[in-house]
Amino acid sequence: DMGMPGMDGRACFGELRRVDPGVRVLICSGYAKDTDMEYLLGQGALGLVGKPFDLDQLAQQLAEALEDQGPSDSFP
Repeated sequence: DMGMPGMDGRACFGELRRVDPGVRVLICSGYAKDTDMEYLLGQGALGLVGKPFDLDQLAQQLAEALEDQGPSDSFP
């Protein structure tokens, strides 16, 4: 999520990538600066899930992200 207390989405993405460079990330936000989302997508985030969303929308986004990226070393 782009708007979290203590650490925003951009910082969280950086930490996740530091721990596991192959981590798969979807951005989730109801409001975020376009530049932040563009930056994260440019850095390898797999897509954007806009709030509010329902489970079908989330499932579709996850399926597309996993399909597009193929197998990942960090995903069992």
